[in-house]
Amino acid sequence: MSHRKRKVETVNSTGRTLRTLSGEARVKLAAEMSSAVSAIMLDSILDRNPGISKTRLVKLAHKRLEPGRRIR
Repeated sequence: MSHRKRKVETVNSTGRTLRTLSGEARVKLAAEMSSAVSAIMLDSILDRNPGISKTRLVKLAHKRLEPGRRIR
């Protein structure tokens, strides 16, 4: 069987598959994941640019999130 036809189940931290979550629970999980990604990204920018202004931090964060941006 090709890997494209295999059913892949994604599991959250409690071990439940995403398919079993309610719509509300999926939205909550997505919001939590988005917040975590944002925090990690901001920490990464701050680590590379100590003393950066808040305005510049926001500009760099937006630049990282640009659609179609090439990854180094």
